Order: sequence, then C-alpha cells, then structure tokens
Amino acid sequence: MGGNWLQECIAEMNGLVRQPIRLEHQGIVDRARGYSFGVAGFLQKIQAPPERDHVDPRSVIRHYCAFIPPKIYRALTGLDRCQDDADDWPADHDGSAKVALIAIERSRAAWIAMAELGLAPVMGVEQFVSDLSRLADDLDRVFPNARAFVRPGLDEPDEVAKLS
Repeated sequence: MGGNWLQECIAEMNGLVRQPIRLEHQGIVDRARGYSFGVAGFLQKIQAPPERDHVDPRSVIRHYCAFIPPKIYRALTGLDRCQDDADDWPADHDGSAKVALIAIERSRAAWIAMAELGLAPVMGVEQFVSDLSRLADDLDRVFPNARAFVRPGLDEPDEVAKLS
C-alpha cells in the first residue's frame, strides 16, 4: 500500500484548520478527523488491496476515510456562510452534508462487510462503525434537510433526469 493516499489525506485535513467554524461544531470536525486518522493507522497494519478495487471493502474504506472530513468541514463552513443568504436554496451545505452522509453509509457497510468476510476482527470494526454512526447522527441533527437534497443527475427522478 503506497503512502500517497495517506499524504493526501493529511494534507487535506491540514487545509481544513485554516477556516474557523462554530465552536459548537468543532466536536464533529474533530470526530471526523479522528476517524480518518484512525482508519489510516488501521489500514497500514492490514493487507490492503489495490486502491481502486471497488469490490473490496478495504478499498472502499480507504477511499472514503480521506473524503469524509473535508465534506463535513465544507458543509459546516457553508452553513455558517449561508446563515446570511436565505436565497441560497437548495443550500450548498446540505449537498455537502448529503455527500458526507453517503460516504459514511458506504464506509459503515464496508466495515461490516470486512468483519463478515473475516478481513478484520469484529472488535476492531465496532469502534469505526460506532464512530460513523455518531457522525451520521451529528450531520442529521445539524443538517436536517441534507438527505432530501437532490444532486442533479444523481438523485433526480428518472423523468427529470431524462430532460437534461
């Protein structure tokens, strides 16, 4: 397993600390970063597949561990910017939160698959699944409209998507 993805993950997370967020949301950002760093450490200890193996749950987890913190951060900073602009609908921050929630759900499913396939001990997986569940709960609380956000071309009803 190459170190490039880990370096990219670290660089992305270091970039996150440049923009301040509300103190009340700092715990969410800290949990997301902690999850990502924990996953990076865990994946360094186990045999990992090629980076782009979309079937292997370890590859899915590796992909999203670097993806979740920046999406959460973007959603939270977007929420702060949007407070002054009621005309920004649908809200961009809800879109970022939805993408983070999708990544969390896919990661959670991949962790469960790892345990079921015997690729990781259940005890090692439980904390990561718990961390992801808490992050999802946090995002659902802060962004109650995120799951309803319609991503053009991805979440649209078939009829609307055909019009594009």
